[in-house]
Parts: sequence; structure tokens; C-alpha cells
Amino acid sequence: MNNLMLNVGMIFETILLAIISYIIYSNTALNTYSSKFGCWLPALSYVILILILDEVRKYIIRKHPGGVVDKETSY
Repeated sequence: MNNLMLNVGMIFETILLAIISYIIYSNTALNTYSSKFGCWLPALSYVILILILDEVRKYIIRKHPGGVVDKETSY
């Protein structure tokens, strides 16, 4: 991905989530608890699916510029 702000935002979100979820003092302050790794597995499968579908969408747009997929999904 070439968008620097998006990449920085995604990394910041992930780090913030880890801090809120797994650091003991933030757990006490925010009244949260750590989740096991198995709880993340369903979400990871959707992340992989979304990444694959987006790459397929970009491939179709490159192969058929101005087509239906380009008109309906590009912004």
C-alpha cells in the first residue's frame, strides 16, 4: 500500500489495541481483560478474505479499465 497515513493509522490502531488488551495497568483502569489467541482466529480469517478479495478487485480493474467493477467499486 502506498498511502503512508493509512499505514501509520493501521499500525497505531494495532498497537493501541494491544496496549488496551494486554497491559495489566490498562486492564485495571479500563476494566477489561486479555483474550486468548484462539479468540482472534475467526477475525484473522476474515482479514485474509478481505485482503484477497481486494487484490482480486484491483486485478480485475487493471485488466478491464472502465468496466463494471471499475465503475462500481473505485472511488
